[in-house]
Amino acid sequence: MSKQYQNFEIEKNDPFMINLSRREDQREKKHAYIAAAIIGGVVLVSLQICGTVVNPSEYNLSLFERDSNTQSMKAYIDYLARYKKTYADRQSTADRYKIFKQNYHLIQEHNRHADVLPFVMEVNQYADLTVDEFLEHHKLRVPKHLLTQEHDETPSKGIYSKGHGDAAPMFDTPVQNLPKVKDWYKEGAVSAPHDQHQCGSCWAFTTASMIESLAVISGKFDYPIELSIQQLVDCDITNDGCSGGWMYKGYAYASVYGLMPADTYPYVGKKNQCKYDKEKVLFKNNGMVQEKKMSNEALKAIVAKQPVGVGMISNENLRFYKHGVMTESFLKCSDPTPAVNHGVAIVGFGHVQKGERGTGWCREYWIVRNTWGKAWGDDGFFKLCMDGTGSQEMPFGICQVNRFPTYPTMEQPEIKFSQ
Repeated sequence: MSKQYQNFEIEKNDPFMINLSRREDQREKKHAYIAAAIIGGVVLVSLQICGTVVNPSEYNLSLFERDSNTQSMKAYIDYLARYKKTYADRQSTADRYKIFKQNYHLIQEHNRHADVLPFVMEVNQYADLTVDEFLEHHKLRVPKHLLTQEHDETPSKGIYSKGHGDAAPMFDTPVQNLPKVKDWYKEGAVSAPHDQHQCGSCWAFTTASMIESLAVISGKFDYPIELSIQQLVDCDITNDGCSGGWMYKGYAYASVYGLMPADTYPYVGKKNQCKYDKEKVLFKNNGMVQEKKMSNEALKAIVAKQPVGVGMISNENLRFYKHGVMTESFLKCSDPTPAVNHGVAIVGFGHVQKGERGTGWCREYWIVRNTWGKAWGDDGFFKLCMDGTGSQEMPFGICQVNRFPTYPTMEQPEIKFSQ
């Protein structure tokens, strides 16, 4: 009998308790049967697990037969169903279970102490990946001149642009007038997050999102209309499609060619031949800004005007985030030596209120739009604690988000293509 009911004494004449026990036993037997089927290599056809229909290939987990009725195996079965996971062969299935089990126990151990921690973890789409596999699609590429000439304020030139930092912000709001809380997503100026999948296109996702928000805030759109990420992946020759890129270069491309709507040129998760159609362009920014080494207050002043694209250090400590505030003490992501590897959008900021998760761990945080889909994190978003920016431990802010902020503008004269 399940532990859930082990303290109940089931009376023969108590139909409710008998049925309750039977339902729980049936649930246990169902999990055990599915596990046995997987272990034995049975082909499962349209088996419904927890209301989800799955059609997995033939499985063999003979190496893990001892786990057939464990919590980790039950979680794995639910995971296969939820994410419709299939693997190449029996050995791959066994290997993935081993990885999943390790990650599952890591998540469970963290959540046992969640009452006193600033964030909660969950099993998500990355639970069957190794750390190296998870990091493989982090392909943000910071231009070398930004890393080697951080103290050189001379603008560098590209084929689309006069140079970085050559445009002014949209508005001129004094820092002292900043709101305490800002959330462009809740205000309706940011589109819902999508998943980049195995393509290293975080730069394109963030570029398109920033331009969508610019169109709303500048009054060109009444609400966010999703622009083509795939156009950027296929057509922006200054970036490298699924092999990486940089948001500022994406803004520069869009300032020349404009972006088509996403439903006309949808995302496919790989680089294809460019299918640009000038007649279908929906929006074009006129300029762009590349900032450097900003204080929290300076960055908040820009975010109060419009969302900002930033590079960050993303590591394995972020992958299983569900909700709450991520801090440097957990992420260990603010070492200034490595280059940023992931492009995201800061869409707001806020304060940890008394009694909220994160109390005692953090005072202020950034609200960040990720590129891993709505099923990840807090509907695709996460919070990063901004405390400590400028310190020896965090000279460029948490995960280096203050190091190279970028954003498109509408106040620069249209930039002409130059050979």
